[in-house]
Amino acid sequence: TILRPTMIYGSSRDGNMYKLVQYIHKNKFFPVFGNGKNLMNPIHVKDLGDAYYDVLQNQNTTFGNQYNLSGKHELKYISLLEETAFALGKKVFFIHLPIWLCLGVVYLINLILRSRSPVSTEQVLRMREDKVFSWEEAHSDFGFSPMSFRDGIRIEVDEFIKY
Repeated sequence: TILRPTMIYGSSRDGNMYKLVQYIHKNKFFPVFGNGKNLMNPIHVKDLGDAYYDVLQNQNTTFGNQYNLSGKHELKYISLLEETAFALGKKVFFIHLPIWLCLGVVYLINLILRSRSPVSTEQVLRMREDKVFSWEEAHSDFGFSPMSFRDGIRIEVDEFIKY
């Protein structure tokens, strides 16, 4: 059985959203590479753990199959940023920068900093891609029902504030 999760978030160890939460918490301005309309549906770590358990409990149905595991709803990247700022209770100004400009700047930074650069050109290019996958087959085969991003980011922000 193959499980294909989308971007995983939900704890201080996730490496993606937690860094974003930290950045938004500390800053009033956030650079957005492109228009922010690319779609995504990240999955909360609890939903992923539940899915692994449920797959094992339903081996008669799930064995040998492949499942996409993603968040409840697709959302635009800018909405993900806005939801995160809202969960933190922060007013953040999102500054949209053209992809071509970001690529040029990031390329120069990479030349100067080499492996220490905080952003790669591949990360900038991925901001033009939709990363949305249906979890309906997982729902029908083993009852997968993920939480909304709003609920999931609230849990992550609560953990962030607690520590």
